[in-house]
Amino acid sequence: MFAIGMAAVLGAVGGFVYVRTGADLLAANDAGLRSRAEVLAAGIQGNGPSVADVGTTLIEPDEAFAQVADASGTIEQSSPIVENTPLLPAATIRSLSHPQLFDRRIAGIDNVTRVLAVPIET
Repeated sequence: MFAIGMAAVLGAVGGFVYVRTGADLLAANDAGLRSRAEVLAAGIQGNGPSVADVGTTLIEPDEAFAQVADASGTIEQSSPIVENTPLLPAATIRSLSHPQLFDRRIAGIDNVTRVLAVPIET
């Protein structure tokens, strides 16, 4: 009986740690996306560097990419790895009124990609 109780407690603790760790990792990833989006948005608003200038010297090229679309959803600028693939459908881009996160499969990118879409007033 003790062994069953201990197994249940260990299972519950393990499940809790697993869920919390996943949530914390996702929150850290989202914070990183927001930080990068802020830098890109400031550059776009000030006619600064294009998304092609986002260097990938410290990380793999399929882990740092961006696209800039106009209000109609037409891609204006894109990192080379995703230049032939819209990160979001034009209808989704047109409907944005505030920053939103999306989980998508993108051709040429491993696994599911977390996309942060941010409408920018220029």
